[in-house]
Amino acid sequence: MKPGLSYISMFFLLIYLSQIQVTNSMFDKVRVHITDGLTNEALNLHCKSKDDDLGTHYVPVNEEYSWEFRLNFCGTTRFTCDLWWKGGHQTFNAYDATIDVCDEVDCIWRATNDEIYLYNFLKKEYKKKYSWDP
Repeated sequence: MKPGLSYISMFFLLIYLSQIQVTNSMFDKVRVHITDGLTNEALNLHCKSKDDDLGTHYVPVNEEYSWEFRLNFCGTTRFTCDLWWKGGHQTFNAYDATIDVCDEVDCIWRATNDEIYLYNFLKKEYKKKYSWDP
């Protein structure tokens, strides 16, 4: 490869990498928490990404299931979760690196009898994100 071509390739690579807008470093771990806020019933959940299947879990009332991971090199990590209980079912992206809806290292979800909420770190409150499907 010619030296001039090498410098040009490196220049464009640096420009490309500087345009990636990911809130987390590849080396920082992200944590996702899902809390069972249901009244007297365990929450069932199954979460997975393109590369990792976390399996099915049963979360007792007022307890949480959480996991941590590092972003993939491209900054496109996404975990989808199925949550269900006798009152309904919902599938949603519990974490999506391309959408800035969580704190830089934590995504905190709370499932209640009525809705599924995501914690807003700036306002220090939970915000309704999803209703249960029957």
